[in-house]
Amino acid sequence: MEVLRCSSSGEGKVRNTNHGVGLMWRTKERFIGGSLTLPASILIIFFWVIPLIILLVFSFFKVVPGGGFIPVFTFENYAKIFTDPFYLTILYRTLILAIVVTILALIIGYPVAYKLARVNPRKASLFLVLIIVPFLTAVIFRAFGLIYVLGNQGVINSFLRYIGVGGIKLIWNWTGVVIGFLNTLLPYAILSLYSCITQVDRSLEEAAYTLGANKLRTTWHVVLPLIKSGIGTGAIFVFAIVMGTFEVPAILGGMRSGIVESVLIQQQIAFVHYPMASALSFILLMVVATVVAILMKILGGEIKL
Repeated sequence: MEVLRCSSSGEGKVRNTNHGVGLMWRTKERFIGGSLTLPASILIIFFWVIPLIILLVFSFFKVVPGGGFIPVFTFENYAKIFTDPFYLTILYRTLILAIVVTILALIIGYPVAYKLARVNPRKASLFLVLIIVPFLTAVIFRAFGLIYVLGNQGVINSFLRYIGVGGIKLIWNWTGVVIGFLNTLLPYAILSLYSCITQVDRSLEEAAYTLGANKLRTTWHVVLPLIKSGIGTGAIFVFAIVMGTFEVPAILGGMRSGIVESVLIQQQIAFVHYPMASALSFILLMVVATVVAILMKILGGEIKL
């Protein structure tokens, strides 16, 4: 009732005017915010959404024997991928490779990230710079550099032969591919874990030690539950990049390394089977999206990408 009495007076007019001014400001802010995001939105639409739609459309075209394709709608490409043992094996090997590299990157990266989070900030800054520096070099150059370390005439095998042990095969197999991926992706895992460990209160660990917990139990029951978001973020970064990178497997594992990326190159360049390559790519994308969704579900939406 008070609002009704005021609405018939001058005070009511002032309030309505203020409300109108506030509405105008909010509308202006939204317009400015929308204008600022417009360039990025245009880039995403033209260079991600539209190519993805084209990729999906191409995946339903019919492959012509001998190379090429015709724009005839068919499910043959997807049916062949999910029924042919060759493609199923390729997908399985790629998925296992991504899981292995992701787990190893998190296991190896955790001690490094924990130590960085607990040392003097100046020392931590120096080591963080050293971890980030490899990002300034292209993946292909780092992969080629590993040949001189892991190859038959590389540093490791030369040393092993020098001490009389004999050489071991470290490239053109899964060992070289895994080492190459770890060399490339370990910084992602370390940085993701480090950003969360720095937010863990040290007093919680000290309390666990006081109550009789050892280092391992403290890590498992105190630290790891508090850095779930960092574990999930690092896992997503590493898994997604392994599933979509072809340079490392091609250089350190060979074009017959038996993973999807190598098959994609063969389908597009050697056989000109663009529809089959598009179907494989879209399935790969769906696998990554599914894994990301599962991780976010397990971690209760704690992942911040």
